[in-house]
Amino acid sequence: MLSRSVGQSKESTVLIKLTKRKKEELYCIYNKYTIEQTAKELFISPKTVETHRTNLIFKLGAKNIVGIVKSVMQKGLLEI
Repeated sequence: MLSRSVGQSKESTVLIKLTKRKKEELYCIYNKYTIEQTAKELFISPKTVETHRTNLIFKLGAKNIVGIVKSVMQKGLLEI
């Protein structure tokens, strides 16, 4: 599991843990895979991809898919 402390503000620090699967999903998002392409690549249903994307939005404090990519780049959560 990837674990990294990320400063959200000067006063607080958030610990973000990402499983191997979450990193695979982030890779698919970063590389502009559609939900269907991601499902096929990861051998899961499109509905599961949608659920995982929603969970990533919440976990990273993003508002949408673009926010996920921005968070990944700012926080160095994925080696591209």
